[in-house]
This record gives sequence, C-alpha cells and structure tokens, in this order.
Amino acid sequence: MSALWQILEPSCVALQLRAGGKAEALEELAGLLVKAGKIRDGAALLEAIQARERKISTGVGEGIALPHCASPEPASPVLAVARKPEGLDFEALDGKPVRLLFLLVGQEGKPAAQLRLLARLARLLREPAFPQALLAAESPEAVRELFRQAEQAEA
Repeated sequence: MSALWQILEPSCVALQLRAGGKAEALEELAGLLVKAGKIRDGAALLEAIQARERKISTGVGEGIALPHCASPEPASPVLAVARKPEGLDFEALDGKPVRLLFLLVGQEGKPAAQLRLLARLARLLREPAFPQALLAAESPEAVRELFRQAEQAEA
C-alpha cells in the first residue's frame, strides 16, 4: 500500500486555486490530475466527483474538503492537493470556508485501498500543525515533503 506522499506528485499540487466556489474548485482539482496525465477523461472524473458530492458535502469542517471518488482509469490511487488561503464556500458541514482541498481518486472495484488512504489523510489533518504547515508551504515539493515527514513520523 502506497503512502500519500508517494502518490502525490508536485504537478498535482495547486498552491493558489483560482476557483470562487465549489463547482469551480472541483473542476480545477480534476484538471490537475488530467494535466499531470493521471486521468484522461476529465469529464467522467468530474461527474463522478459531483455525484459523490450530491450525497453529502465532503467539506468536512475546519477549513478542509476531502472530495473523493473511484474511477476505472488510474492504475493506482491518485491525489491532488489545492489551497485557497482566503477560503471558499464549499458547503462544508460546519458552514465555514474551505482553505485546503484534497482530491483522492481510487481504483474502481478496490474501495478498501481508497478508504485506507482517506483514513490516513483524515488522521494527519486532525493534528492542527499539519494543515497549518500545508498552508505555509512555499512550493508543491514542500507540500509533498510535509506529507512524507508526517507519514514517517506516524509510522
């Protein structure tokens, strides 16, 4: 099982989302994975993400959103990370603006792997210093390094 830092490529990190709202943010996140060559069918991915969001918002609170879905495309799970330091309305469960977004796309038919990665991500984000460090990171590479350090400290 891969660690989050191993599936997160710097090309899949956006330090400053342009999006003004939830729909645009999801499009930008999906676009990161398409541009990086992780997903070919961006429209299908976006529809899968939106279908998941229609069930209940993945804006989990404390300024964090964890959109996720399964796709037939990736050979292994893929992750995109984006920041919106000033926050955006993501219809979060606590009603607060979202500043950090994490899109996890798992392999269709392999929900256990996706759930393990989501659980690991949620554990890391529970420690207040980790999201703060992500918001302060100065490069996509620094974001990936923060994940590496946090996961190795947890192991």
